[in-house]
Amino acid sequence: MSSVVKKPEGGNTDTGGHHNQKTEWPELVGKKVILQDKSEARIVVLPMGTIVTMEYRIDRVHLFVDSLDKIAQVPRVG
Repeated sequence: MSSVVKKPEGGNTDTGGHHNQKTEWPELVGKKVILQDKSEARIVVLPMGTIVTMEYRIDRVHLFVDSLDKIAQVPRVG
């Protein structure tokens, strides 16, 4: 038996009664965009390449930024 929670397949699927909420933001221009769509999100800004834990959390979005603080990767729930 495993205690690992796996990320659901597909880009904009969500679990736990949060249907029809976005789970990724390819159009992102800043964390305000995410908070407009998902006000309960806990936004974590990290330098690109930072090692993060692998557990899947529907209330967390990692923002990976480059050395100029520009978004370096599409933000996703997790």
